[in-house]
Amino acid sequence: MAEIHIIIVTYNAMKWAERCFTSLRKSSVPVKCFVIDNGSVDGTQDYIKNNFPEVDFTQSQTNLGFGKANNIGIEKAYKNGADFFYLMNQDAWLYEDSMAKMLEAYDSHPNQQEIGIISPIHIDGTEQYLDIFLDQYIAKNYEKTRMISDLYFQTLKPWYEINFVNAAHWLLPRKTIETVGGFNPYFFHYGEDDEYVNRVHFHQMKVILVSRKPGRS
Repeated sequence: MAEIHIIIVTYNAMKWAERCFTSLRKSSVPVKCFVIDNGSVDGTQDYIKNNFPEVDFTQSQTNLGFGKANNIGIEKAYKNGADFFYLMNQDAWLYEDSMAKMLEAYDSHPNQQEIGIISPIHIDGTEQYLDIFLDQYIAKNYEKTRMISDLYFQTLKPWYEINFVNAAHWLLPRKTIETVGGFNPYFFHYGEDDEYVNRVHFHQMKVILVSRKPGRS
């Protein structure tokens, strides 16, 4: 079975921690979780350590930003033998079979070596709408994917190639890390995922959006 290592950067995450980390326990595909805390002051550290002792917890004494903190988790997961690295926001969660659906898309893809990033559908907190940013990403890809038409006619394909999706939910095959590397540390917060996707495309790898099961973002 593939080793799935989830990496979550936390900063004052108490509002979301219970749902986020409980969802990982309920995943139909077993996962390991690495948390890098960017200096929370709301008790996030103790809450995670006391309630989710299975989490590999790293405390940063300063706020490193999103990219640098993720890079710490990526390096730890890589050394731990991860086959896939799942970058997930602290205010996000998974459905029970979200990971299984993403792995199915990867396994069924005709050229796995082309895949740089896999993402589930992002929905908003009401669970009644697509995340507003995902609406934009899909719309900008209308000529390539025709996903909006497929949504309307209820003829969704299992996955779609898309130019960009933000890093709230990213499943990265090990080859992506070995080819593209981690985040550019010069980006503190915002823009680091844009820059990363640019490098994914530079290496002629693709971003895949899996349509079957959403992840909350």
